[in-house]
Amino acid sequence: MLLWELIKMVAYFWGTAFLTSKYMNPNEGGIDHLHLIWAIVSFLMIAVSTLSGIKSAKWELNSQDDFLLQNVWFSEQIKHLLLRLEHILWDAKQWISFLLPVLAAIQWTTRIPPLHAIWILVLSFLVFTILTQGIAALYSGILKTRDRSRAALVGTMAGAVIARTVIVAFCTIAGRIAAPWVNTFPLTQRELDVQALETWQREGSKLFMEEVQHVLHFLLEGWWPYVALADLFMLQASGWLILWAIVFGGAIIGTRLNAFSRRNRQVALNKILETLYGKLHSIVPAKDAGLLSARIKVLCRSSYTLRNLQALFGGIGFWILIGIFSGMLSRVNVDKIEYAVLSFMSFMIMYFLSFELYSSLSGKISLEASGERIILDLMAERTLWNELQQQWSIHKLLAWPIFALGQLVVILLSGKFSILLLLLLPVQAIYVRCFTLICHIPSVIHPRFDYLNPEQIQDYPEKEVIRGITHYIVLGVILPVALLPLILYMADYIEFSLFVSLQYIVIPGLMFGVAAIGLRLMKARLHRWIDINDLHLK
Repeated sequence: MLLWELIKMVAYFWGTAFLTSKYMNPNEGGIDHLHLIWAIVSFLMIAVSTLSGIKSAKWELNSQDDFLLQNVWFSEQIKHLLLRLEHILWDAKQWISFLLPVLAAIQWTTRIPPLHAIWILVLSFLVFTILTQGIAALYSGILKTRDRSRAALVGTMAGAVIARTVIVAFCTIAGRIAAPWVNTFPLTQRELDVQALETWQREGSKLFMEEVQHVLHFLLEGWWPYVALADLFMLQASGWLILWAIVFGGAIIGTRLNAFSRRNRQVALNKILETLYGKLHSIVPAKDAGLLSARIKVLCRSSYTLRNLQALFGGIGFWILIGIFSGMLSRVNVDKIEYAVLSFMSFMIMYFLSFELYSSLSGKISLEASGERIILDLMAERTLWNELQQQWSIHKLLAWPIFALGQLVVILLSGKFSILLLLLLPVQAIYVRCFTLICHIPSVIHPRFDYLNPEQIQDYPEKEVIRGITHYIVLGVILPVALLPLILYMADYIEFSLFVSLQYIVIPGLMFGVAAIGLRLMKARLHRWIDINDLHLK
């Protein structure tokens, strides 16, 4: 694990050094690029602090540390503060392992004085600690308020819908802007024109930079918090009052909201969800249907699901791709380019849908979701294979409504409804089946049922390595193989009919077969674990 961390730190250093040295052109386009670099670092710091605070709040509310909660003599507020700090300190270690090589690379390329670099490091740590605690306290209070108020629950659902609508709208515009450039992609014949390809790349870079320049001028306005923090990094005082007002204001408001919010739930999750997934379950046949139905009800009524409610509306990455591909499809007018967009879309949106859903709800849909209660299943002569089947079925069940809604949005925004688009539906259904199965590989290889918090399930170092390998295999191996017929067709090596047969029948069939083999291997592995001592249980 230490070697893996060192590899990542080296990658962060050289990646940052390359970017800062390549794009350090002072005041190009009216932008101070040194200030831009620190603004990016500041934005990442605030974003990481926000995400860490949200995760820490969930860690606090989902904690199963009974010893701390019941036996320590501190007040309830202090106990929950300690639970939040437990996760914040863990995230701080990961943040420092990212920040140190990044700052070292910037110091190396920009030649800032060592004392200045130390000031930035100290300030970064203080901002991360204080801001994360403030966000955690604030978000924890929001979650507790949501537990007690149906209006807050409805507001959360409405907010999730509005946020995704705005994201899709902006990304659709971006896709439409990029479509004319995509239409001129030169690799649509067997002869490779290197000069045409280089010209196309230059035009794409120029288009991207032109659009980015407008956005950057807006994003570098002085009233943004990360710009104020960048000013502090550069030893400029402007904007610091706004930054610290936000930091301390968030901490105070969050702490007070926490103090007056009770942990006990008074509001049940919307019955619409239970009805929706219950109907889907009745349509799709499954083994142990009665047990699966009970699990679905528990999922829909769970506090854990309530606190991760946005996941049921699809992840941000999924909707970003939906918007971009919809915008492109509405403007592309070259057949081969349209087929390329459709083929790439069918793969990528299903990948993001499956992995984002699993990442957000792993505490309820992973193999280890039952925790140490898995002992009861083993005593009832059920196996880990039976448990995986149940959780995989729930994972797929949660994905289908998002999948259907995404397809509807693509059709409406692109204005295209063709036979090929219909042919993509079963292809994407197979991709969902495969990718949802791949999500469970780390748990099958290294199951951990001894966690104290469901937020901990994905944080074991062994699982992080396995998950990184699976992502690499999906994007570095499976994706190129899956798009090989498209590449051959665009280069005029195969005819359209053969392309359709290979891309939309043979490739999905192969993936379905590989998934079936993978299921057999998983079954064989999980059937070996029949002893409680093998499962890291007490």
